[in-house]
Amino acid sequence: MTQYQAKDRSLTVYLGGIAHVGAAVQLSGNENSMQITGIARTAMLDSLHTTGDDKVRVLEARVREETSYDDVAKQLVGATVTESAVGKDGDRYRVVAVKGEQAVLERNGLLYVESLQGFNAPADGITLNQKNAVELHVAGVPKKGADISLSYLADGISLTPTYTIAIKGSKLVLTAEIGIDNRTGKSFDNVALQVVPGEVGRPYFQHGYEPITVRKVVAATTMMSEEALFALDEMVAVKEEQDQIRYDFSARNVPEGSSKFGVFKTKPLKHTIGYTAHLREGTSQVSAVLRFAAPITLPAGAVAVFSETKQKDSKTEKYEGGSTLQTVLKNRRATISLRQPDTLDVRVLQKGETKIDEATLGEDGRAPVYALTRTYEVTVRNAGAGKATIETYLGLNIGEKVLACSISDHEKSTARQKRWDVSVPAGEKRRFTYTTQEPIQFRNVSREDIEALLRKGKRSSRQPR
Repeated sequence: MTQYQAKDRSLTVYLGGIAHVGAAVQLSGNENSMQITGIARTAMLDSLHTTGDDKVRVLEARVREETSYDDVAKQLVGATVTESAVGKDGDRYRVVAVKGEQAVLERNGLLYVESLQGFNAPADGITLNQKNAVELHVAGVPKKGADISLSYLADGISLTPTYTIAIKGSKLVLTAEIGIDNRTGKSFDNVALQVVPGEVGRPYFQHGYEPITVRKVVAATTMMSEEALFALDEMVAVKEEQDQIRYDFSARNVPEGSSKFGVFKTKPLKHTIGYTAHLREGTSQVSAVLRFAAPITLPAGAVAVFSETKQKDSKTEKYEGGSTLQTVLKNRRATISLRQPDTLDVRVLQKGETKIDEATLGEDGRAPVYALTRTYEVTVRNAGAGKATIETYLGLNIGEKVLACSISDHEKSTARQKRWDVSVPAGEKRRFTYTTQEPIQFRNVSREDIEALLRKGKRSSRQPR
């Protein structure tokens, strides 16, 4: 059985940890059984099929197991092996001859007869008992000198979209990269690389040789318009068609392990930064989000945001935050969380004491329900260089309500959450007040004890209705 080396031609990597490999094998004789090397160790042999010649199709593909040391004797002779036994790690021997599990080894002019069980030959790429060839049986006899095109799926290779955003004043520049983690046991050199940030389905067959089916793609979109193409530069060919997005990198090397490939870099895009403050029982939490329209479909991935400040002879970058970006369709709004802004300060202070008004008896007919009324003052300071509008939210407990507020409610306010939009000019501050009332039921506690607890700022003994 003649052994042939498969030459990789194309590699398509999908999001779900799987890849489609296209390879070619040039035959030297007329035969329908052969050994093929160069197939990925993680290949799914039930997906291996031929393409381009209907007269030649795969009947059977199985991994050739190296179960005997005789099978690799020719490879080992002349190789340098290292002793892996404890205490001798690093000693190097040259293999003079191999028979069965025994080998004649040479070191410093001395010969040794040893078992190869405790030796490795990493420098020569030889691993004993490795699955290193695929036996292929085909229907039809290929012509002598003909090329057979092979196609198969392989596990152990995954991709990760990553994005970097540089904020430059009122515009931003988005850079996209694809990280590929190749654990297939081989590298792919000078292949037509394509990346599909979706998933590939397992193959289906009719009569044993139908090509694979691709489904579960990232998003249903339309072809990119010329206008969208014009909005990008330094980009790989990006295609959005047949309900999937595809990046075409042309000829690339994909080594074993991790590697990164640049996809595109946009021209400056308009953006806005929104600020949010969440108020709760006299405290506040301020956050910021970045928003912009996606120039093309952006598959889900990690994103990091930096702001750039240029001085006379230097440029300063400052990390502004980042998160996981969910898939955003073309022309839809992308929203990215940023770190807490250091130019905004929101403080909440209670004005005066809590008022306690006894209302009605509780459901048990004994424990009274008190109405606790509080007034808070909110101060928003803006130390930034431009006007800031803060979406301010107040979460309310069950039964709690806002009796009064010095500013108008936003139209999206609800019974459980109030919203106020507070605009503050650069370098200034703004104050507003609101008053809440909340029904609280205390069991076996006097009114005097409640007042004492409230003065100490403790409410742990209350039991809400």
